[in-house]
Amino acid sequence: MMGLCLRLASQGALIIIVVTEEWLGFMTSAQEPLPNVQLRSIPNVIPSELSRAADWSGFVEAVYSMMDEPVDRLIDSIEPMVSVILADVFMPWVADVAKRRGIPVTWLFPMATTVFSVFYHFDILLSKGHFPANSSANKEEYVDYIPGVSPTRILELPNVFKGGEPPRNS
Repeated sequence: MMGLCLRLASQGALIIIVVTEEWLGFMTSAQEPLPNVQLRSIPNVIPSELSRAADWSGFVEAVYSMMDEPVDRLIDSIEPMVSVILADVFMPWVADVAKRRGIPVTWLFPMATTVFSVFYHFDILLSKGHFPANSSANKEEYVDYIPGVSPTRILELPNVFKGGEPPRNS
């Protein structure tokens, strides 16, 4: 995402990157790379980057449910007015924030295309009883029917969806 933002900025776009206060601390040790790239922060409403692995599902739940209000308030304070939002696909609440203001949203899927294919064909995994992976009787069984994905053990499939379902963007 940062790479894409820097490319857009190099073409003259004003880019505002929104991160938590913790991430701002990590990032401000380096100079902002271009004059038209700004870093803005929201409060630390999600678990710390340094400990999120200890409670991954809690981290995902916080990203889904705790970030929208602070981002909403931040957008209200930005001048000039935001004209488009580029968001990580794992932050589906961004669609509602943008829709309330009539701001277009474009999504970035920051993972490998094989992971995208697994998520995109989630309904096939469900129909064959292979999701969630940790509930499958035979975790060593191979899934060989997802387009674009080599045969993969059920145990190796991503299992990070909130409430057992992948995010659905508006």
